[in-house]
Amino acid sequence: KQWYQRRVAITAGGDERRSYEGQYLVHSSQPLNPTGRTGISGRGRLDRWGPNFCTIPIATCVERTEGERTVKVMMKTTQDGKYELPKFDGARDENLPESFKVLFDEAIAKTDEELQQKLEKRIGKVFDAGVVVSKGYLDNVYNTDNSWLECLVVSYHDIQNKVFQHLELSNEYEWVTVTNATSMDDDARKYISKALYIRNEGD
Repeated sequence: KQWYQRRVAITAGGDERRSYEGQYLVHSSQPLNPTGRTGISGRGRLDRWGPNFCTIPIATCVERTEGERTVKVMMKTTQDGKYELPKFDGARDENLPESFKVLFDEAIAKTDEELQQKLEKRIGKVFDAGVVVSKGYLDNVYNTDNSWLECLVVSYHDIQNKVFQHLELSNEYEWVTVTNATSMDDDARKYISKALYIRNEGD
């Protein structure tokens, strides 16, 4: 067997193939998972060989009631009663996925016309101030020896709560006050903690 390493850049179709993890091994024209073998060969259920990119936006706001500040996080509810961060498949370094933006565009469209113009400007500022929290390999059950998920995590923080409090999102999303008792996976808790720390809202 001959093993070799090369830098995989952009395909003829414009598909970005570079990994957040740097260079990865390629053998017999098949990319090799940079974290090692999973026990499952091939592409599996993922769309692409090698890295498959997604974005996890962490939308947060500060709610003020009776002199107290509470940070809330936009999360999805799952069938088993747990919470998870929204995740959108996309391209490498896609900070603001179109599907995520559409959620807020649709919510803004439901408000009265005078408020819409204000909210559009305000949410534009929130999105422009997005901060990358993390990027790299994402541990996932669908990862194989030759195909894997990589994730970009971005924080969008409405510190004055001038936007998010006015918006009614679809039923699958909730604004959640995250505590130690909130049921979610370890990765979500880690990303939220890091995002709030960056925004000076964490411990």
